[in-house]
Amino acid sequence: MYLIGGPTDVAYQPSEHNFPTIQVPVFKGNLEVGHMATYAQPNGGAFGKVTGEWLKWQLKGDKSAQAQFAGAHCGLCKDSKWKVERKGIS
Repeated sequence: MYLIGGPTDVAYQPSEHNFPTIQVPVFKGNLEVGHMATYAQPNGGAFGKVTGEWLKWQLKGDKSAQAQFAGAHCGLCKDSKWKVERKGIS
């Protein structure tokens, strides 16, 4: 999983370069908040919530958390604040 803070994030260009070359399932969420993301906000803000959902899905098999990332109408895919790209996650 890549979580990126938009074009001003120092990690933006490397993620744009690397994402197409990755050959395993990968999720990229882009929220234009800059390099420091939202982790300094209470409970990590939006990035903290997404990270927690990802870990619940990946480590615990949580189907509710999975719905944020997978499926034709994934939760983050429908959220207009996030730009989402996925490969190998359906």
